[in-house]
Amino acid sequence: MNVLEELKGENMLLVFFDDPETYNHSIPAIAKQVSGETVLYLTLNKTAKAIKEIFEKNKVKTDNFLFIDCITKSVLSARNTEDCIFVSHPTAFTEISIAISKAMKKGYNFFIMDSLTNLLVYENQNTVSKFVSSISTRVKTIDGTGIIYAMKSAEQDTIVREAKLFADKIVTFK
Repeated sequence: MNVLEELKGENMLLVFFDDPETYNHSIPAIAKQVSGETVLYLTLNKTAKAIKEIFEKNKVKTDNFLFIDCITKSVLSARNTEDCIFVSHPTAFTEISIAISKAMKKGYNFFIMDSLTNLLVYENQNTVSKFVSSISTRVKTIDGTGIIYAMKSAEQDTIVREAKLFADKIVTFK
């Protein structure tokens, strides 16, 4: 799938549903396609180090990426670096929002959330929906573009209904 074709140069928010079996292949494939953009990558299920290793293995250039890592600090001490902001926990929504705002002010206007499904492990659906709606508004306010990953699951119908409230387009990987 060509993400840039799906976006057609427009500023929009897409939700991508993927199979757990192809998820680890899809993430670097999409990242490679958008690596020319200034990408803000919010990781809620793997450390930024693990994501970078996956990207490096798949020859994804991350020079234009800024990561917001919501996992590392929940298990060990970490200091922010030039390309990574560490947040205390995946449900530290205020902390995440502040990090997103700062990054967007620096020109990172292509937002990727990895992943909505993982966020639902930590928090109830209403809270997650409000948080994602807030992010969606922020992305659109700066004329940015966003991709939110989600895994196909038994709860997908509920997630799709919620996603329709804040997404411009919903795409399912085949």
